[in-house]
Amino acid sequence: MTHPYRDLPDHQYWRRTVQKKDGWLSVDPVVETDETLKLYPDTKVATAGSCFAQHIARSLIKQGFHYLLAEPAPLGQENNPMYQEFSAAYGNVYTVTQLHQLMLRAYGLFHPDVDCWRNAKGRLVDPFRPGIREDGFETYEEFLADQNSHLKAVRRVFEECDVFIFTLGLTEGWYSKTDGAATPVVPGAVDCEDLGHLYEFRNARVSEMTDELSVFLKNLRLINPRVRVMLTVSPVSLIATYARQNVVLSNTYSKSALRVVAEETVQTHPFVSYFPSYEIISSHPSKSMFFEDDFRSVRPEGVEHVMRIFAKHHLDSGKKREDTATKPEEVYQSPEVAALQKEYASAAAVICDEERLIN
Repeated sequence: MTHPYRDLPDHQYWRRTVQKKDGWLSVDPVVETDETLKLYPDTKVATAGSCFAQHIARSLIKQGFHYLLAEPAPLGQENNPMYQEFSAAYGNVYTVTQLHQLMLRAYGLFHPDVDCWRNAKGRLVDPFRPGIREDGFETYEEFLADQNSHLKAVRRVFEECDVFIFTLGLTEGWYSKTDGAATPVVPGAVDCEDLGHLYEFRNARVSEMTDELSVFLKNLRLINPRVRVMLTVSPVSLIATYARQNVVLSNTYSKSALRVVAEETVQTHPFVSYFPSYEIISSHPSKSMFFEDDFRSVRPEGVEHVMRIFAKHHLDSGKKREDTATKPEEVYQSPEVAALQKEYASAAAVICDEERLIN
């Protein structure tokens, strides 16, 4: 007898792909590689997203690829990892709404009602980048100048990158009750005045995130018609949930919803692809081998395994792009950025604003 499944390739059968393989390390879940997402040494790659996005950026720099660092550290902030760990110093961009609003703020299309918080010393804190200046800004003029410089760098990231990698991290978030401005952490987790009455908790739905991500991608393509986008889902579990249920249930919903959003987006937008870092780390045949003892943080061996598979399918160090090869003098490589890249390659821990919830 014959049926539609009879002659499918091995990778479409569980027993031939997982059950018959010599351990989880031998399983490569990537079947087809989008050739337009091959990264060459002169490909300008930018990243944003949750904590796991920093691992991708760090690996690219170590292997000699051009990771776009568009925001050199200002005087006195040379050792601030915010300027070393992100394409622009936006910190963790956990949710789709944060990413969308970051673009809107960068182009002057969204002006939050509350653009700064005040800490216990009376200094100003950036609600959208709580890690940018832990002790705060002395004056509003100083704060505004730093914010304007940052948003200019964000515009450079969107306009100049050849490939934009976004790691979906959370569905849960905190939003202003007046205008919906999204922050990476609840105000109470940062040294600031009591603003809890101004913010509310939301747990995003799949349809909401899919629609908002589509708007962001449409605008990104208008700004940068040549850009290609890669989506990943962070395998790092929630550190805490505000939903009135066990954190295990919230984590399952969050990762499931984000994975669906990624799939829906790839199916809708031809210039977007997905890389399965989440599946490589979290799939149950791995028997949690890539997680630390807390079953949340990813071991260095897990990151290395993910990046080996990523390199196998997406990195080509032997040649330059043939279509839009960038001349050496056109590559942004100021002395400040070059110095930051050296520091970045040797950095150890990732920045994770979510950790503030356990302080």
